[in-house]
Amino acid sequence: MQKEHASYGEITESKAGQGALLLNILSKYSEAFSSMVEGKNEELSTSELSGGARIHYIFQNIFVKSLEEVDPCEDLTDDDIRTAIQNATGPKSALFVPEVPFEVLIRRQIARLLDPSLQCARFIYDELIKMSHQCMVNDMQRFPFLRKRMDEVIGNFLREGLEPSETMIGHIIEMEVHATPLRLYLLVFLHYSNLYLQ
Repeated sequence: MQKEHASYGEITESKAGQGALLLNILSKYSEAFSSMVEGKNEELSTSELSGGARIHYIFQNIFVKSLEEVDPCEDLTDDDIRTAIQNATGPKSALFVPEVPFEVLIRRQIARLLDPSLQCARFIYDELIKMSHQCMVNDMQRFPFLRKRMDEVIGNFLREGLEPSETMIGHIIEMEVHATPLRLYLLVFLHYSNLYLQ
């Protein structure tokens, strides 16, 4: 009985004492969240990746794998490329392959990177939510309303951060679509320039 009573802590009646207690709980939460991101959490899991290690795994494994699964030549046949090149040269033969057909084809393919990028952002968001639930310190057990309210506030904060992140990802992909990257253009050019010459 005394252990249970001790777990509830001291009763603070004064506003200053309550404010200090609240500040202490919020500081402990903040420290627990930071340590989880940095991998310095005292309750380190050995059964699964969590925290910063999980976020790193999402970027380095899941996101990279989903990008590698995007076939840059999907829905592009040799005939499509040959036709685009011939349409760009018009009625005359060209010594060099014009860049316009490659820009059109590349723009279409770059836009396909949007879905894996948004999926990565959602995975990171889910991991951050999971981390926020795991960081609820023991002192919060005494204050179920505070715990519930922190869940709401942190969830809203992370949700509000997800929307601009997704918008920014969309803008980055859109910029790449409209500013055809030279290196991608060169790769496609080298790969398919032989088609035109055949």
